[in-house]
Amino acid sequence: MTIKHWLPATAALTLALLFNGNTACAGELIIVIDDVGNNRALGEQAVSLPAPVNLAFLPETPYAKRLAEQAWQQGHNVMLHAPMANTAGVPLGAGGLYPDMTEQQFKQTLNHSLDVIPHVSGFNNHMGSLLTQDCEKMRWAMEVAQQRQLFFVDSRTIANSCAARQAKAAGIAVLSRDVFLDNDRSYQALEAQFNKAVAIAEKRGRAILIGHPYKESMAYLHAKLSGEISITQTEAAPVEHNHELPAPAALTTPNPNPEAATRNHIQPTIQKTSHPQTRQQTVTLAPLPAGLTLKKLDTLLPFDAHRVQLAQQTRAKAIELEQAKQRRKAQAKTRQAIAKLKAQGGGLLLAQHQSEDNKRSANASMLTVELPNGEQKNLTLIP
Repeated sequence: MTIKHWLPATAALTLALLFNGNTACAGELIIVIDDVGNNRALGEQAVSLPAPVNLAFLPETPYAKRLAEQAWQQGHNVMLHAPMANTAGVPLGAGGLYPDMTEQQFKQTLNHSLDVIPHVSGFNNHMGSLLTQDCEKMRWAMEVAQQRQLFFVDSRTIANSCAARQAKAAGIAVLSRDVFLDNDRSYQALEAQFNKAVAIAEKRGRAILIGHPYKESMAYLHAKLSGEISITQTEAAPVEHNHELPAPAALTTPNPNPEAATRNHIQPTIQKTSHPQTRQQTVTLAPLPAGLTLKKLDTLLPFDAHRVQLAQQTRAKAIELEQAKQRRKAQAKTRQAIAKLKAQGGGLLLAQHQSEDNKRSANASMLTVELPNGEQKNLTLIP
């Protein structure tokens, strides 16, 4: 076959494969926009995205309540972006969850943050590289999720996070972040990260992509989700985002005083170079794959009371088994103590009962023994 005839044959074969459905389904893509609530203009751009997305609102921010209402009316999903302690020690602001909190303080703070944002169906962590490693605190968070019938998304700001594991143990619907969209806000980088998330969705069937309300990210997503082929923007030099820094400040213009902003823990709008230059560029965007579906987490992760009940039963059984193990250890220690008394030439066991001084320890026991000289003595055994 000549090249002239071979090329059309190859094209026909490709088209046949496409229309016969032999290509891999692109799967489900879940887009989460974090840090919403500080900046009204950028928040409104997030709310007006032309596809169902999930908006995570910071508590007690100036525009969170209003934008959450708008997002819900537009058909988006509303989440709490819960501030959690980080390894850098950066202050969290309102609603911050810290390792030194008591259980009551922790749950009261989290419940208040959930109360101030309307239509919340789930939450994820803002920062949290320290707190998400604290499995006890994460268990408290998931107990709140159980009570309020919420799902959880682990933003995975650190690899050692046990948040998702605690959510599963509690029976809570949970997913974990796969890709951050805008570590680098240049349009080539945004396209590369979006395509990375699509590739994960194709391979695994689902991917979670987390972005932020930056002007570059919003312009990119508006063009991408509306099906525009290209986007022309005035773009500054790439700025990297550290997910352990606070959310963007409530500013619509660059902060004129970066030093003061840093002191107040506000991320200033700065350039990476000493002499920043802006430039016009046109970026051609790859079309959305035909099999790609954009999902909202409130429909993808509905609360399942039966799953929670099973998780609670499993946990209760584990506690029961541990208590039985501790009782066996206590009984073994009791036998050892009696054998030791006999070996020392006396001591008559008069009574064995739970120690009055150790009522909080169900496994503690007390031996009342009579020594050879007639003296009675109480021995407390704590396993």
